[in-house]
Amino acid sequence: KNGQLLVFLFTASLFAIALVSNQWYGPWIVLAAPAFNFGLTLVLVACGLLIRYAAPLVLVAPLAWVAILSLWLDNAFSVGFLSLATMVIMLVVTHAKEKAERQAWSSRQCLAEEKKVSEKLLLNVLPSSIADRMRSGESLIADKHENVAVVFADIVNFTSLSESTPPDQLVQILDDIFTRFDLIADKLNLEKIKTIGDAYMMAAGLPVERPVNPALAVEAALHMREAVHEVNRRRNIEIDIRAGIHVGEVVAG
Repeated sequence: KNGQLLVFLFTASLFAIALVSNQWYGPWIVLAAPAFNFGLTLVLVACGLLIRYAAPLVLVAPLAWVAILSLWLDNAFSVGFLSLATMVIMLVVTHAKEKAERQAWSSRQCLAEEKKVSEKLLLNVLPSSIADRMRSGESLIADKHENVAVVFADIVNFTSLSESTPPDQLVQILDDIFTRFDLIADKLNLEKIKTIGDAYMMAAGLPVERPVNPALAVEAALHMREAVHEVNRRRNIEIDIRAGIHVGEVVAG
């Protein structure tokens, strides 16, 4: 909008100079020439300086104006050239403006996509309630929770399995197991806290305070054992799970 205002003021100044320099006399067609250019520029400004309006005006308007001038003047070149030059300048201005707008739009789209990626990564590491508090400016988050059930689990025989299994295959096995554990946590409304190697930790009653039923933690551990046995059958391996549950007071954030 600032650009439109500048273009309007610049064109108005040229219009005033043209009228004053002609001292308000001469053939009406000569006095009408700057008015014609001024009017066309105002039309472009009113249209938002868009290239789709500017381009047809550059092609059609000066040609039509020269045709009109040729009926009234012996030499229509100078006035016609002035009209053409005005339109070309406006075309350059509109092209630059629209290019800048398109680049800004593209940058906003890229920024939005990057924000989605960063949000996904953040929510993969932190619960949404904690992530929201971090975004709001909190730097130290440590809340006391009176009653929380924590489930710890690690894989039995994982060390021997890692010695006899290629690394990429070992990662696939862990991914398969932990993906199943994630589904169990979601189903029972437990919060996944972290994984370290072959260890998995989740909690009930975090990060939002809610009544905790320790039986849910036990049920989660039993489902995790079933998931590991299913992976054994699918991949023809021999591993088991060891789980522990603790209920009590924690500080978390």
